[in-house]
Amino acid sequence: IFKHGDGHIDWPKDIIFDGVLRAAAPRAFHQDLLNPLKDGGKVVFPVGDDKSQTCKVVVKNKDETEEQCYDEVSFVPMLGGTSIDGKDL
Repeated sequence: IFKHGDGHIDWPKDIIFDGVLRAAAPRAFHQDLLNPLKDGGKVVFPVGDDKSQTCKVVVKNKDETEEQCYDEVSFVPMLGGTSIDGKDL
């Protein structure tokens, strides 16, 4: 499934993903990014501001998360905007 829209909202409630690859960088990691993942699922994403970003892999487990940091990267920022349903944030 390919999701195009505001990455902060509008995730389908009835679908749980094995993994998510995000192509925009939030300023900080938020637990909400793990909501659409099944247990054992991974999210791969850049995190940071416009001056410094790191590629992270976070694995969701039932009671905890496992986080690994990799190389410095440079992606567009993850900003709230207009969702698929047209509601502005």
